[in-house]
Amino acid sequence: MEKTHINLWEDCLEIFKDNLPAEQFDAWFKPITSISFDGRTLKLMVPTSFFVEQLEEKYMKLLAPTLRKVYGPKVQLFYQYD
Repeated sequence: MEKTHINLWEDCLEIFKDNLPAEQFDAWFKPITSISFDGRTLKLMVPTSFFVEQLEEKYMKLLAPTLRKVYGPKVQLFYQYD
């Protein structure tokens, strides 16, 4: 069975959970949901643009390799927020 974009994001969340204190995981990764993945482009729903800035500043060293591991080396990440 092929994994859905939601299953793939759940795989990422498990890696983040294993590598972060619970408070940081809950604050920065629990609020994120997967909107879509088309084989290359991953779209994530985040609360705000400020959230994106903080996420990339504080967690890119964990986020980038995790996404490459789960989605493949050519994954491109895009954020959406209200």
